Amino acid sequence: MKYDKSSRAENPMMDALKAIVLGACFGAVFCMIGLIACALVFMGAKSIPYQMIQQIVLVICGLGALLSGYLCVRISRKNGLLFGFLAALLLFLLMLLVSVAAIQEPLTQQSLLRGLLMVIAGAIGGVIGVNKKSKRR
Repeated sequence: MKYDKSSRAENPMMDALKAIVLGACFGAVFCMIGLIACALVFMGAKSIPYQMIQQIVLVICGLGALLSGYLCVRISRKNGLLFGFLAALLLFLLMLLVSVAAIQEPLTQQSLLRGLLMVIAGAIGGVIGVNKKSKRR
């Protein structure tokens, strides 16, 4: 089957949705790998302050959202701020759903802070991704 570039423009809503979901998936994989690596490091440490763990989780989630927004916009090649924001929001909602299901804890101030950080980082990643020049072949 031959790829036709004109078929890509026929359904822009599906292209946008695909980019947002793929960006959020890449961000989720990054967060998962980062959190597993930190868990392995923490297992070797004797004592770690709880506040330090929270800060590290915030940084990893922020980086994952930044990557999510960046990759989403690199796929879609347009609407950097909006698509980066939506990809990070989807990533946050996915992480919130998993954490509520695993811990049975309602929405907390810490999770709202994490969500705010993630959507801002995702929007910034989207702006960076849309402004990055692509290579000419």
